[in-house]
Amino acid sequence: MGSIMSLSFGGLSALESLLLVWLAVWLIAVVSYGVPIWWVIAFCGLSFCALTWRMAHVGALAKIGLKPADVMFSWIAVAAAVGVFLGFWLYVKMWHLPVYGPVPLIRFVWSVGVAPLNEELVFRGLLFSFLEKQLLRLGDGVFAGIAAVLIAGLIFGVMHSRSGVYLAFTVTAGCVYGLLRWRSGSVLPAVICHACLNVLVLSAFRRG
Repeated sequence: MGSIMSLSFGGLSALESLLLVWLAVWLIAVVSYGVPIWWVIAFCGLSFCALTWRMAHVGALAKIGLKPADVMFSWIAVAAAVGVFLGFWLYVKMWHLPVYGPVPLIRFVWSVGVAPLNEELVFRGLLFSFLEKQLLRLGDGVFAGIAAVLIAGLIFGVMHSRSGVYLAFTVTAGCVYGLLRWRSGSVLPAVICHACLNVLVLSAFRRG
């Protein structure tokens, strides 16, 4: 396993190449649905196992936050997901806002097992890391971290194509994920929070 992971392609390690292919396949699946979703789920699962096997030894992956985090942040991530969900749930119930219809198993698996990992690698991994690095030129680490959290959270919310309270919810969730990424130094707590929040939302608001 170790010898395979040490291979390189065009200057990229095998793991880095795998990560790029992984994100590319995810993008194709989301945009065109041209790739069978179960194939994507299986590929992402296998990729994640391979990536986490050696992620602590690959500098480029560590730079975007794909590295271990303190166990404490896992519990904080779960608590944060519950907190964000309760706020959203109370608002939805208070104003009788429309909720989801039936949730097929395939959508549930995608929303909980695939989307959180891929989206966090993009928004809290690649995007957050880039923003933080650029913003360090304008201020100290605290300024750069908070600004990167807010900007990435706003972009995350807008790209989910919601309006009104739904936009506010996704932006808030994105900022919470960003705070977890910033304070832990890893995207994994953000992935946990994202997945837990999706479980709560899909379970509570499904109909039929």
